[in-house]
Amino acid sequence: MKQMTEPRSAAGVGNPDRAEPTEYQRTSDRARKLGYCITETEIEGAPAFLVGRWGMSRMLANLEEVESFLDRVAVGEVRP
Repeated sequence: MKQMTEPRSAAGVGNPDRAEPTEYQRTSDRARKLGYCITETEIEGAPAFLVGRWGMSRMLANLEEVESFLDRVAVGEVRP
C-alpha cells in the first residue's frame, strides 16, 4: 500500500519548516535522552502532556511542569 503522508516524529511536530526547534521539541529531545517519551494531548479541552517510561506515565499540565519533572529525574545532568 502506498503511503499517502510523510511520517512524522515528535521532533517534527509544530515545525514544518524545520527551522528553529520549538520549546516542545527541545523538551521532547531532553526527555528522550533520559529515556522518557512525551505525548502532547488534550483532556476535557485543556492541554496536557503525558510523560512516560517503562509502561508508566504521569500527566502534567504544561511544559514547565514537564521540565521540572525532568529536572528531578535527571540527577547529575548538566542542563544546556
